[in-house]
Amino acid sequence: MDRVDLIRAADQVDVLDLAGRIIANPSRAMCSEAGKLALAYAVEAFWSLALAGDELARLHRRRKRIVEARGEPWPGIDAYDAIERRMDALALEIAAKMAAITPQPNTNEQEQTDGEGQG
Repeated sequence: MDRVDLIRAADQVDVLDLAGRIIANPSRAMCSEAGKLALAYAVEAFWSLALAGDELARLHRRRKRIVEARGEPWPGIDAYDAIERRMDALALEIAAKMAAITPQPNTNEQEQTDGEGQG
């Protein structure tokens, strides 16, 4: 299988299901090359989400300290406004990353019906 075919196959792997099978029985779980690649991509995506979430949490704490020091938000203050802009950007980034890794509903009729009414 060439690299392009491997990537296409990896895109079809349900990584949460595969991870669950590996966790349930690590010594017996079989994993194809596409599955390994899909898991590697998933780990990168999850780590990227974790980093963005961590940065968002740290910015939230920083913003909270600014508000507590003054007793109110500081709109118009460069540091406060920069934090707000970065938090907004991170929220959009996290939403986009979540959309990219969220499994899509199965649109294959046979898969949805378990083959009911099939020959």
